[in-house]
This record gives sequence, structure tokens and C-alpha cells, in this order.
Amino acid sequence: MTDLPKKVFTCTPVRFGGNARFFTRNVGLLSVGFQALGIDSRPIMPGPPMEDDDPRLLRTDYVNLTRASWWSSLQLDGVVLYGWALPRYTPIARAIKEAGLPLFLYLDAIGLWSPWTNGMNFVRNYWTYSTRSFPGPLGWLRFLVIARSFFPPALDLPRLRKLSLADAVGLPSPWALESTRRYARFFGFDSLLPKLHLTPPPIDPVMTYAGQPKQNRVVCVGRWHRPDWAQKNPALLLEALALFLRQTPDASAVIIGGGAQALGQTRWAAPLLAANLPIRFLDHLPHAQLVELLATSRIAVCSSTYEAAHLSSFEALCCGCSIVTTTGPALPSVYWGAQENGTIASGPGARALALALHQETQAWDQGKRNPHVSSQIWSQKVHAPQAAAQAFKLLLNC
Repeated sequence: MTDLPKKVFTCTPVRFGGNARFFTRNVGLLSVGFQALGIDSRPIMPGPPMEDDDPRLLRTDYVNLTRASWWSSLQLDGVVLYGWALPRYTPIARAIKEAGLPLFLYLDAIGLWSPWTNGMNFVRNYWTYSTRSFPGPLGWLRFLVIARSFFPPALDLPRLRKLSLADAVGLPSPWALESTRRYARFFGFDSLLPKLHLTPPPIDPVMTYAGQPKQNRVVCVGRWHRPDWAQKNPALLLEALALFLRQTPDASAVIIGGGAQALGQTRWAAPLLAANLPIRFLDHLPHAQLVELLATSRIAVCSSTYEAAHLSSFEALCCGCSIVTTTGPALPSVYWGAQENGTIASGPGARALALALHQETQAWDQGKRNPHVSSQIWSQKVHAPQAAAQAFKLLLNC
């Protein structure tokens, strides 16, 4: 790689926490992937610094992100910007281009961009999101804000103009990619089409399968704090698990992530605990412990109402799990995994999800699932060095 560019930084315009955990996902992990390829890379975030910031992180004043002179001073060979296609970050994309740098925009996106191209799927998804996230009139107001997409000059056109600034644009699932292509064509941005690429998110290479015996165990990894319930849909998950575990005596389940133990105290969990069903609730686990749990489990289940790049499903696939998911218009990356290695429920309810878990268990019992093959295929697609190599190739061709 001696003839290739050697300095590619990643950037997110949001002031997230910058500790060591930041380097296990998204912008931080992609930077680690570049480093594994021998490319000088650091992630950039707005300041001010936080007490537990990892020294690998570069903090700067937000205004610097909008200045071409600041980007020029870094002497980079390219930038990967995570900006969710939001027009408010267009000044950052423009500054990077004015500095003469190749720009890769990564879109952690579902692909439901507009009612003009996604029809009632767009309307239903954002109505559900708004009314489940905010009670009463607040939900209706939130939906009206999102409904700006009914008026292309308000959001669609500014978004597409921002994407057009990029030299390459990455989408996390085949469906999101195709939907974005339709979106660009519909609004006359055909010049954007060659820039759109399938680029799954980076996954920590520790997530892999080393031949551990698989138990008949279902895992679900996510954020389980109350503000996340509208998205993660724990009521559906726990009802489905109760049905499944009653019907499958040798199976067990584990729910993992921040807020999981508190979730185990809710009314939704009460029937499982009262029946003494084999389920555990574990708050956040370090990757070293999570990988062992995934590698010894059969199935990862997703009950969410919407997910863009669903990292926990990709992690599970790399650990040799298969995927079971509910139905809906806003789970394209989960469907991608389940279609290749898993089961999609026949409907949106708990009984359908429980039946999908049962069907997937039968597939394992009948020898139709191979954890070694799943791990090999998905690790080659999404492990951080592979994800970084793909982004690097796209930048190189700019």
C-alpha cells in the first residue's frame, strides 16, 4: 500500500462521549479499521473535551468543521463524514470539498426518505415513530415537523444537494441503497447515482466465531432505557419470548444492554418471572464478554420498530448466530441478515414473532444453520478492516 494515500480521518458533527467504547463502533471503529490497514487515521468530534476522552480522539471547536482552512491544515488524503444526510451539516461537507479533499459520506439510514418515493411506508413509519415517542399532541407536532418531506424544497432538495457534494456515499443495506437510488432519480439528481454504494457499518473484529458449542439460547442486544422503548419495542419482545419459552422447554433467553435490568422489573417482564421462565436481564457487557455470549447462542432477535444500520445484528452474524425479526417497513439491515441467515416473522404481533423463533429453532435442530459459514461470510463483509478497505477504495477512486 506504499503508493496509496496515507492519512484518512473520520468525523461526526455531534459531541458524543469519546472514551474507549467510542472506538468500538461507527466513526471511532472505522478509524481503527484504517489504522489496521496502515493508514494514519483519527476520528474528529466537536468539543469541548470530556474528562474520559480517549487520546486517539481529535476534538475541535464546531466552527472549525465549517472552515476549509482548518481542514486544509490537517493535510489529509480524505475524510469519512457521518452526517445522517442532514442538510444542517452541509457547511461541513462544503468546507471539506473547498479544502480539496475527497469526501465519503456514510449514511446510517433506513432509506425511507420521502413520501414522494416511499409512499405510505414513509407516512406509517414516521407516524408510528412520532406518536410512540411523544405522547398526545406532542407526537402529532413531531409528525408535522417530519412531514416537511411532503414539500421537497424544505428537506428533500437540500438533502440531495448535500449528498451531491460527496465523492462517494455509503448506505448500510441493499434496500437502503436501492431506495436512495430511486430517491435521487425521482428528484432529477441522476449525477448522484454513480456515487451511491453498499457499505455496511464497521464491526469490531473481536466479534467472531471460534467453534464454541451453540446453546439453544436467544439473545437480544439493545438500549432498554425508557426513552428507547418506542424504538426497541420491549413489550412485543417480552410477550413473544414468553410464548416461545413456554413452548420450547430447552430454550433460554438473555436481554442485554443499558437499562436491561430495569426492564426486567416492568409489568411486561412479570409473566416471565412469575412463570420462572429461563430469561436473564444483563446491563451493558464489554465486547470480550458479549462475544462469548453471542458465540455460544443460536439466535439474535430484533423486535424494533425501526433500525438503520443495526450493529447488534451484524455482530451476532459475525458470531455465528442467525437472525429473527419482526415485520415493518423500517428494518432493512435486519432483513438483509435474516433473509440470508434467519427468519422474518409473518406479521407484526407477538405470536408471529414467537412462531418465527420456533421456526428458526427447528432450522438449527435440523442442521440447516452453519455458524462457521455465517461468521466467515459476514466477517468478510463488515469487520472494521474490511469496512475501512472498502471506504478507502472509494476515496482512492475519487
